[in-house]
Amino acid sequence: LLERYAMIAFYYATNGDDWKECSASTINNLCTRTITAQSSEVLSFVIEQAFGDDTSTTQHGRKIGTESWLSDTPTCDWGGVGCSYTTDGNNNQGYYTIDQIEFEDNNLVGTLLPELSTLHNLKFLILEKGHLFGPIPSSYGSLSNLRVLDMDYNQLTGNLSI
Repeated sequence: LLERYAMIAFYYATNGDDWKECSASTINNLCTRTITAQSSEVLSFVIEQAFGDDTSTTQHGRKIGTESWLSDTPTCDWGGVGCSYTTDGNNNQGYYTIDQIEFEDNNLVGTLLPELSTLHNLKFLILEKGHLFGPIPSSYGSLSNLRVLDMDYNQLTGNLSI
């Protein structure tokens, strides 16, 4: 529920209704935004460090969304979102959790909210070539699993302590 809240907050903070792809206005249509060639190269470079020997990820695979945002489907089904399979250490229940958000050149306009820092399994945050402005929330420094942060070609300010 917290992941869904963070993603909905991100949608509205970045003017999601005007995104080039995957906005709520494309409901009932598949979203074609998936991992781009550039981030595939990045993924292949850091995949071992990001996922290590996590057999649950390789056993259950990654999930890449193709649905429009704000639909009633799980957030892992939304376009531009990648998820990996994880288990709860307490009761060994498995579930998919967001580990990637990729919206390069998708007309993101607005500011970044601290809610994304609640996505503790986030490994890839790729938001370059947008119209994002203002400070990068300092809480992003607490994303201990983050391996790729690509937000160039925006008007963002501030430092990020990791």
